[in-house]
Amino acid sequence: MIAEEKLRTLAMQSPTLQSFFGNPNLPPPDGKFRWEFMQVPQGLIPKQRGQQALGGGTSTVRVQRISTLSNYVQEGPNPLERIRFQVDVYDLDPMVAFNAATAVINWFQTINLVTGQQFGSPVTTPNQFPSIQSNLRPGVDVQAGTLIYVWSIDEWVYNNTQN
Repeated sequence: MIAEEKLRTLAMQSPTLQSFFGNPNLPPPDGKFRWEFMQVPQGLIPKQRGQQALGGGTSTVRVQRISTLSNYVQEGPNPLERIRFQVDVYDLDPMVAFNAATAVINWFQTINLVTGQQFGSPVTTPNQFPSIQSNLRPGVDVQAGTLIYVWSIDEWVYNNTQN
């Protein structure tokens, strides 16, 4: 399983993140967890502030892999890689966007993509293959004439490619 799928799988299990990004356990068509890769499809971000999106909550996340550092040992490639992700948290309300970004940052400190037992999450000992936040910056985006607030998080995550 690739690191992006590991992240999404673990994020969907967090009740805190579900409160911002939607509940995937609701019956269709309402069961939607708005944690997307590369691009946010149209219609996932509500058009008016305070309006609920599919699955509940109002925020949406886009995750992009920015770079991957791979190591090599004498036998060849090492399965442990360090990935830099950019996680963009979108919402029409700037404070909700900030609170959702803070929830994502706190959640990153509880995951481990290196071990194979549901990726070893939650982390059981301090600094067990931590993720490292390298940047947090606010911004705005305009989609279909609507001003959308975004908090971009740069996060380094260790991943084992054999799990």
